[in-house]
Amino acid sequence: MARFAAYGIGMGLVALVALPAFDHPTEDSYPLSTYPMFARPRPRPRLFFAEGLDAEGTRHRLPPRLVATEEVMQAAATVRRAVQGGPAAMGRLCASIADRAAQSAEHASLIEIALVDARFDPVAYFTRGPEPVERRVVHQCAVGADAKSRPRRGRRGAP
Repeated sequence: MARFAAYGIGMGLVALVALPAFDHPTEDSYPLSTYPMFARPRPRPRLFFAEGLDAEGTRHRLPPRLVATEEVMQAAATVRRAVQGGPAAMGRLCASIADRAAQSAEHASLIEIALVDARFDPVAYFTRGPEPVERRVVHQCAVGADAKSRPRRGRRGAP
């Protein structure tokens, strides 16, 4: 009798675990998961960031503290919101970054600030390096006393 009870409990547990597969097979839930996040190709992430340009033409990714705050995600969101806000919002952000860069000894060589819209290949990012597969400068402004802000109608393309 004990053996029959053990088999019954064991089969009951197996049935309970398998039940969600027959209840709603299209939903992702415990204990069976279809992992829909891996079931289809995902688009390349689109990121917005600020970079500085020195007199030699070298681009420098700017640290978050020059953009808005020490927090990376908050700085990225600040640039994204400015780009989505249009030329006036981009101009204000670019000018404030240029002011902070002009006051920073570490960034004294910068002559221009650019707000960039870029797409990255996540696999290539970790295997080949952090260069985007597509980038577009959406706004630029000069660093220094004669700082002028201008929207950029750049073309999309490789870095």
